[in-house]
Amino acid sequence: MRVFNYNVKDIDFPFEKNPHDADCILVGGGDGSLLHSIQWIDKHTLWNVPVLGYNLGHVGFLSNDLTEEQLYAILKDTRHERAIEKRNILFIMEGVFSHENNKGHVALNEVVIQPQRLGKLFEVTVSFPNDHRVDDIEYKGDGLIISTASGSTAYNLSAGGPIMHPSVKGLVMTPICPFSLAARPIVIPLDTFDTHLIIKTKQPALFVIDGEPFPFEEDEINIKVSLEKLKLLKYTNFFDAIRNKLGWNDSIK
Repeated sequence: MRVFNYNVKDIDFPFEKNPHDADCILVGGGDGSLLHSIQWIDKHTLWNVPVLGYNLGHVGFLSNDLTEEQLYAILKDTRHERAIEKRNILFIMEGVFSHENNKGHVALNEVVIQPQRLGKLFEVTVSFPNDHRVDDIEYKGDGLIISTASGSTAYNLSAGGPIMHPSVKGLVMTPICPFSLAARPIVIPLDTFDTHLIIKTKQPALFVIDGEPFPFEEDEINIKVSLEKLKLLKYTNFFDAIRNKLGWNDSIK
């Protein structure tokens, strides 16, 4: 197998070989390292190459818990089609959406909208421009999380959102410490709203994209589900992962 080994320090690394010819991109580390690699994959348009995460961290929902023997056996075998999971990617654009403007950020897990100035009530409005049956949704609190199914076990779960199987075609909006008891997480099917959300804020906002903060100058961002998919090589069962790592479905002792 032709492997390109990704290092989080090598964002601008000059390639000696064409990474498009690789059979997979090997990312060693925790889930943070794999999330960091998404920006690099997008920069070099390597969505056609599967990504193999080798867990050297703690939790590891995106990466695989593998022994060295298992890793070497996988790298020797190029027939890994059954292990590929196609994960949705969010595309985030600042300002008014334009099809001509393709500059933005990508996220595998989530986009978090928070105030730049902490300690004050933060207001966020979410609208769905492609479905006029749905009125704008207003949230007041400490912020809002827009999570993919892949990211549902991350910040979304800590904020009280639901666990979603990675194969679920949906997003979840989870308010952070909402002012109203009626504000609860909601799962949005991707095929209903044409995967386009507009987020507006009245105060200066900080957008945290897969753990990286971006202080946006505009008071509006557009979030769409990208046409690109991450080809993630997974050899760990999802239900085993949430059981072993989160204690899911354990009996009360």
